[in-house]
Amino acid sequence: QFVALVNLIHAVVLILDSNSADNTIVPGWTEFCRAESILSQLFWLGGDGNILTLQCLLVKCHYLLYLEKSDSAHDTMGRMIHLCFLLRLHNQASWTGCTDFEIVMKQRIFWSIFVTERILAVNGGIPYLLRDTDFEVDYPPNYDDKSMFPDRPLPELEIPERSFSPYLRASSKWGRFGSEIWDTLFSVK
Repeated sequence: QFVALVNLIHAVVLILDSNSADNTIVPGWTEFCRAESILSQLFWLGGDGNILTLQCLLVKCHYLLYLEKSDSAHDTMGRMIHLCFLLRLHNQASWTGCTDFEIVMKQRIFWSIFVTERILAVNGGIPYLLRDTDFEVDYPPNYDDKSMFPDRPLPELEIPERSFSPYLRASSKWGRFGSEIWDTLFSVK
């Protein structure tokens, strides 16, 4: 899975860095297909997945969004949401036996998936998949990203200027606001 993740990250970098006017060459497609082959073998062998699988699917979803393949991105998001529920990532109270570092990382992964899911819903004109009543996960604290390591205690002070968390929190609040708009304007009831 790590090899698949590296290939997907490389594919995203290539598509974001592309300046080509040639529409016959899709930047990062080779890397994307290599990662897809690895991931499909993992699923074919009967594995449901883990946190690393979620990270792979998240980067895959971003690549598909940049490629303007919203249907494929939505399919990937559906698999991600399903895996979130299988892994109980949507319910922070069930994360027993986790270190403080693991809890913060799970929070960041969940909220990154949430934000991506809302972006996909807006861009694709489709209903969102995660309802506010379906999850209970705290926002991650604003720890300095460069001071966090799996084998060390978390930093004592929060430094919002050096953390990814304020952006994630603001994006999540925007996503929640977007779902209110969706429910008000487009919902049948």
